[in-house]
Amino acid sequence: IQLGLGRGAFPYEFIRYGVPFDKSREIFDESLAVLQALLTERDVSWNSERYKFDSLTIMPRPIQKPHPPLWIAAMAPMALYHCAKRGFNVQTTPLQGSKRMAEEQVESFSKGFADSGLADRPRLSLLRMGFCTRDDAHTAEILDHGATYWQRFDNVFTTDGTIHGGAIQGIEIAESREDLAERLFVGTSEQLIEKFRDYADLGVDEINLNMLCGASHEEVMESTER
Repeated sequence: IQLGLGRGAFPYEFIRYGVPFDKSREIFDESLAVLQALLTERDVSWNSERYKFDSLTIMPRPIQKPHPPLWIAAMAPMALYHCAKRGFNVQTTPLQGSKRMAEEQVESFSKGFADSGLADRPRLSLLRMGFCTRDDAHTAEILDHGATYWQRFDNVFTTDGTIHGGAIQGIEIAESREDLAERLFVGTSEQLIEKFRDYADLGVDEINLNMLCGASHEEVMESTER
């Protein structure tokens, strides 16, 4: 068993749940502390503004010691540094940002581990939009989908969100088609292998591909097979 944890990233969601976005870090940090205590100790009690409970022991007890491996979702280089320093695996993403942004994330993660004094290096996983295309014409088509996807994504990631009839509206994005072609993992299998090699050389342990860019289900399955 492995556990993936994150504090959330979209102001749009926090607003609708009535949770101040600027409080999300302290909420997450305490929630993580509670979870670790429950996973590693018996007869745990807690008394804070957010959590109040008397002595309890969760069952069944974890087999993995001290607890199942934890993966923390983090984007800011300093957040990656502190996660690695504490021995947490990290799942990060530069979104549609440049390769240099990914390099800064990896560098901070590596420095965090170097400063940790730990013997075993935690793992680093990186998410990018990806699609294995048939040819260059198909690549251009998928990049069109990708541009539309990021126009909607940035709406709820960088603003309070504009939604009409349940559909996220697109906004202008700073990245050009050329930027997206260089940064995203969209291309033929040969082109993707070269990009994977570059990221492996950076020190990324694994790549997660988000293929849900707007292509049909059949196309996504064909991309997976390729």
